[in-house]
Amino acid sequence: MHHKREIKLVLMDVQMPVMNGYESTTKIRQFEDNEEIEPGCYIIGVSGDESLEHERKCRMAGMNESMVKPLDRNRFEQILSILNHH
Repeated sequence: MHHKREIKLVLMDVQMPVMNGYESTTKIRQFEDNEEIEPGCYIIGVSGDESLEHERKCRMAGMNESMVKPLDRNRFEQILSILNHH
């Protein structure tokens, strides 16, 4: 039995060596579109960069949020709470 909606949350490191998080997220979103997975998993781009350019790149790649390391525990718990109610 294939479950298309098992992964609900991805913490995506945007500065990975082979394929960065922006590219990875784009591929995940393409896969979800091709497989008609609705709604897609919630992707949070994680980086040490808190610039507006990073924020823009996250949105353009299809990420739902971006967070700066170290992660804000309260904000992360809010996101988890929202996801648990969907």
